[in-house]
Amino acid sequence: GFTVLRSRSGAVYSFGNGASGSLGHGSDDDCWTPKQIEALKSVNVSHIAAGPEHVLALAAGGEQLYAWGSNQDGRLGVGPDVAQALTPTPVVVPDDSRVTSISAGFAHSALATEVGIAFTWGSNEDGQLGLDDDESRPLPTQVGGELDDVRVIGVKCCYQSTLFFCSDADDRIDQWLLYCAGDSQQGQLGLGSLKVSRSPARAVGVYNVLDAAVGERAGVALVPRKPGK
Repeated sequence: GFTVLRSRSGAVYSFGNGASGSLGHGSDDDCWTPKQIEALKSVNVSHIAAGPEHVLALAAGGEQLYAWGSNQDGRLGVGPDVAQALTPTPVVVPDDSRVTSISAGFAHSALATEVGIAFTWGSNEDGQLGLDDDESRPLPTQVGGELDDVRVIGVKCCYQSTLFFCSDADDRIDQWLLYCAGDSQQGQLGLGSLKVSRSPARAVGVYNVLDAAVGERAGVALVPRKPGK
């Protein structure tokens, strides 16, 4: 395994197993102590996210996203012609909006923009990209369907699924909703069925969702405690 960390000043360090270039130091060599990623020294990084073999880093202000590591199934979002990126590589966001949320899953990635649109890319064998099919995508692709009627405020990639944290058009906190796509064959997405959901569907019976996580076989959502409880 490997570890990536971000300092308060926005510097990014990595260490551990360097397979697939996941450390971002320009090779696949291992590194046993934290080492600053040279290619990001001039970048103030505000958010980082990592899967087992790839990493995302978002520059402060959300104007540039970087990815490195394995690009199997297109999980880096840099196109189909790159097998792996040994150093941070820019990811192009189609609508040129600022990015506000990023996440990296087992073999896929996702982001949300300031205008409330979600993009996903990478492996899609269980429909986790929410694009209504099972074809992998090598570039960020806009997620539609039920998300067309809401504003996406955050994303989270899990093992073989993606969570979309959404608000209604008026952005009322009591109407923050959770939409899910991907593997739900053991009911882990809370959709009321045991079927794979290849497009975003709303989790049943939860509102004002603050955070959530889905494991391989179970899921949990965080909502505010009601007064008096």
